[in-house]
Amino acid sequence: MTYTEVISRMVELMYVLHEQRWTSNSYHTIVTRFVERTERRFGRISNPGDSIMTDIQSCLPSEYAAVVSNAYPETKTQLIASEDIKYFIALWKQRGQKPLPFIAVLDEDFGHLLLKDTLWQCNDLESVVDQDPQRVLIQHGPVAAQYSTKVNEPVKDILDSIYYAHVEAILEKSYSGNLDSVPVIEYLGDSCTDNTAPLNNVRESETDSIRFFQLSDTDEKLLPNNQDWLQRLAGTEKSWLQALLTSPIVVQGTKYAANAVQKIVRPRLGQKVAISLQDRIPQSLTISNGKSGNVEVEIVHTSSSGNIFVTIFHPIDSGCAQLDLRFLHHPEIPAAPIHQDMDHLISAERDLYVQTYADNSDSPKAFVDVVDTDTVLRSSGFKITKEHVVSYCNNIGDRVWKPKPGLSGRIQVPVEYMFMPAVPQILSTFSSSSVDGGQLTIIQTHNKYQVFDGVQPVCIGDRVNTELFLDEYSNTS
Repeated sequence: MTYTEVISRMVELMYVLHEQRWTSNSYHTIVTRFVERTERRFGRISNPGDSIMTDIQSCLPSEYAAVVSNAYPETKTQLIASEDIKYFIALWKQRGQKPLPFIAVLDEDFGHLLLKDTLWQCNDLESVVDQDPQRVLIQHGPVAAQYSTKVNEPVKDILDSIYYAHVEAILEKSYSGNLDSVPVIEYLGDSCTDNTAPLNNVRESETDSIRFFQLSDTDEKLLPNNQDWLQRLAGTEKSWLQALLTSPIVVQGTKYAANAVQKIVRPRLGQKVAISLQDRIPQSLTISNGKSGNVEVEIVHTSSSGNIFVTIFHPIDSGCAQLDLRFLHHPEIPAAPIHQDMDHLISAERDLYVQTYADNSDSPKAFVDVVDTDTVLRSSGFKITKEHVVSYCNNIGDRVWKPKPGLSGRIQVPVEYMFMPAVPQILSTFSSSSVDGGQLTIIQTHNKYQVFDGVQPVCIGDRVNTELFLDEYSNTS
């Protein structure tokens, strides 16, 4: 901290501004002596009349820092020197000094500083910063002991009595003790937007059972802002949909993560959105492709259990792959009302990998679930085409390889391409049930290629057979 920051903080903690009094006169002595020390550190005073202490004595304590910084601007940027830190500690350790209302240094005196002379703070809450009783260590003295009326009372009962007494006090103060007068809402949280004006370039219609939106299909610049779009879909009433679309985070086990649903439903060209309603309460949300009409995202809520099912559909050669995400709406936790089912997420990721990468239109059941290290995965008849090699080289940024015939008249394939025939088998191992923890946590550490002497190079037009042997499965998490 700088010198002016130290002075400002000392005044904040030791001076009761709204009552314009020092908590203790000894605190006034400490602050003024530290101001004198600061002046000696930065000042070049030849005449005692030039000292800022005259101004300090005539102004309010809340102005001390400003007086010092105006006289010595360096105090606003210069960090406090170690000698002055020791001087400050020595000030409050001197005999007769009232203990400080804060921990000045974490050392062997921590326990002494924490417990020394705390009773006065319990009896003078006005002097506590922000008058916050939660910042006060309440010792079990005579005042606190008068409320202990039971022997061996559990801590839960003590906290519950405080909680329910607080609720009763609020009920009496705000609703004259009448529980029926308390309004009922879906959950506590930020107020929903009352903006009912239609978004630009969005066609909207609404009936008692459905709300429908269709976005522009001409220019992405005409699409609405993502936050405005989410608020529009969420509606003006608090509901599970409002929580799902506007909550910035979701709870994943013991950690917070960014709400991916906000990206899933972001506005896209030609997109159609239908929200089904029952008694004005959203039941489901469906997003369809504007051109094909295929459903791309479906969100369904089960009111009885609070479960929210988010399904993402993705077209593949053999049909349609889908990623199923499960959430749970907790309206009783307004800070984080959406919780994700992580156990189901792992199996959902695996299913998506199986459908997208290990499956194919010719043999939908080609996926092999690798359950032990003795499994051998084989493939045959993979034909190497020029178009596929060119596409592969473009994707990996290989600008060295050129599709030109060699001396043999054939086009040789780059050695790293030989990874491709075994991709389905490799992905089978990644997507197998024995990999516990989710496909998104798998990290590929390295590749290795080895070319043997006397082996003819692989060329375009060849057919390749592969065998994959699993040497080791290890979990390093």
